[in-house]
Amino acid sequence: MRRNLGFYAWIIVLLIFVLPASASDREAKTVLDHQPDGAMEVRTAGAAPNGPTEENPAGAAATREGELLWQNTYEDAIYQTTSIAGGVEKIFAGTYLNVPRQAELVPIEGDGTPDWTYDGTQVYTAASRDGSVLASVDYESSPLEVTVRAWDPSSDVPLWSQVISPASPGSYRTIAVSADGSTIAVLVSMQAGSPEARLYLFDPADGSDLGIYDGPAGFARNLSITDDGRFIAFIGLSTAYVVDRDAGTIRWFGSMGATNDPIAISANGQYLAYGWSSLTVREWDGSAYAPLWSQGGSGFYLKSVAFSGDGDTFATGWYKSTFTQNRFQLFDMPSSTPLWTFLTQEASGDYQEIPSDLVLTPDGSHLLAGSWGDQNNLNPEIHLFSRESAVPLFTVDTPGSVFDVDLVADGPCDLYLTACGKRVHSNEQGRGGHLFSAHYGCPAGIDEAPATASAVRFSVLPNPLHPDQGIRFALQRAGWASLAVYAPDGSRLRTIGSGQYEAGIHSLRWDGRTAAGRPAPEGVYFMRIESENGIARGRTVLIR
Repeated sequence: MRRNLGFYAWIIVLLIFVLPASASDREAKTVLDHQPDGAMEVRTAGAAPNGPTEENPAGAAATREGELLWQNTYEDAIYQTTSIAGGVEKIFAGTYLNVPRQAELVPIEGDGTPDWTYDGTQVYTAASRDGSVLASVDYESSPLEVTVRAWDPSSDVPLWSQVISPASPGSYRTIAVSADGSTIAVLVSMQAGSPEARLYLFDPADGSDLGIYDGPAGFARNLSITDDGRFIAFIGLSTAYVVDRDAGTIRWFGSMGATNDPIAISANGQYLAYGWSSLTVREWDGSAYAPLWSQGGSGFYLKSVAFSGDGDTFATGWYKSTFTQNRFQLFDMPSSTPLWTFLTQEASGDYQEIPSDLVLTPDGSHLLAGSWGDQNNLNPEIHLFSRESAVPLFTVDTPGSVFDVDLVADGPCDLYLTACGKRVHSNEQGRGGHLFSAHYGCPAGIDEAPATASAVRFSVLPNPLHPDQGIRFALQRAGWASLAVYAPDGSRLRTIGSGQYEAGIHSLRWDGRTAAGRPAPEGVYFMRIESENGIARGRTVLIR
């Protein structure tokens, strides 16, 4: 069979001409503006508004298949936490400050109407990725009580509740649930005597004690839990702690040099990351978390960090010292060299633009970032990226600030997103909050376009294709272009090249591997070249 394919390879040349990209195929951001009856969604087509990147200094256009499914808007209450219970396809969110102060469970799709709500005062929420566990912290400032609750998603009646007193919530993140639903982690500042950070671990089924660990260095700041719930990292003032749930011990602790917000631990507990004016990444050497590498801020300060579920991908969010620009970076661990860097547009004004939250899919293929936004609303507050490129796949430009985000994959190429925050900028006096549900779907049909003359040409030579053989494309005009490989089910396997190209013929090589570095099996694959000149699609057969 391979001999026959090879015999015909010299006469098989796939050359496809298509119409220029339509407005729907080009970069189109989702913009939300306030109206008298709430918020209105506005879609605009055209060049990317997302600003320059180190890979893409012109802020070139990218194709999107994203849509906002619904948004909930409160005139008074502010949303502060949101998470996706993927197994039951629900969003679990919490509000505070004004009525309604509650936890609410809302279907990802639909019109945003909650399945149920549960009243509280200052509610922080979390959910397991498998959808089996919902949990919340409810804070009463008088009499300094933190109440922990857990639910089965099918009922608004809590499975159990526990009161911690006198205590106040962690200042950055106070509750987390492991992805597998095995562990609920709650970080509080104990208020009796000298305040200290204290970590509580609960069994989600009945609230039984899985461990209590003190961070005597001071106030609770933030926590991070591995997917299986075994390792939990937390911050007490300026000290980082790592707990081993199974061993029942504090595995390691050490000074961070300053009081920091961000901390993250990788899935197997191998890597630990934190920082502020600089980033520190440590690696477990069998007895301690030894320094692995560090990165200076160069005028930026670290606000958020995240590891993928497999621990191979690492993301950082930085804000400029003037609070006018954000910087996002993605790393292939353990390398200290970023895969890419994305810079938002330089803004102006007194409001603070900070990257409030980051989350990666378990395989590290996609990154979702939420931010406060700038005073003049130049930059979207929600950015979705792929691992392969700093060009955002999808953005949502909200009228206010985003505090919390979450992201889950549903199948090979469907992503569901949630984000929440304040209805106006966080630095602005005003009430109200937003909760968003969005979807980024499989790419449009790869070979659906008519074979009509265009300014972009695409060819595979030879076809069938062996790994490391050339894939050629031609541009009539210079500009941005990106070539991606798709599986038959429409999922994007890998982006081969993305950047600025001169007019003329170009050749790129595919090594026959996926974005994760695994060999793709022999078979039919689709190629799609997207550019400012238009879009071209074709197919090839990979043989080894």
